[in-house]
Amino acid sequence: MGVYKDISRGVHSPQFVHQLVEQVSLENQDRIAVVFGGHKLTYRQLNDRADALAQAILYTDPEAKHIGVSTTRNLEMIIGVLAILKSGKAYLPLDPAYPEHRLQQIKADSGLRTCLSTVQDDRLFDRLGFRLSHQIMNTHNLRR
Repeated sequence: MGVYKDISRGVHSPQFVHQLVEQVSLENQDRIAVVFGGHKLTYRQLNDRADALAQAILYTDPEAKHIGVSTTRNLEMIIGVLAILKSGKAYLPLDPAYPEHRLQQIKADSGLRTCLSTVQDDRLFDRLGFRLSHQIMNTHNLRR
């Protein structure tokens, strides 16, 4: 996880998306980072929530190489993807509109054990036997 030097500006630039968000967050903490519907998050809120969730992911499934994330569009999905990247893992998008047997097949083929979802998709992902669902977001006060 290195950074490279941007010769034209004489500064270090992030090499990964989550590093870019971190850098922009430091420079623009109180500016709006994400808007979805009537909900907004500042860069500080986005970064803080993603950091907390990343720590929870590492605590819950430290050995995992990848973590599932529901593709239902909302702020939690954005926080979840960023948190997965910050935890050093890859994310595997799971569309709750897929037939349940297809999601089961994806889970089996990938070896996926953990999935981030929201209350809206919780029942489906719980039924599929994932270790983690929206509860991690509630546990860490991420759903405000």
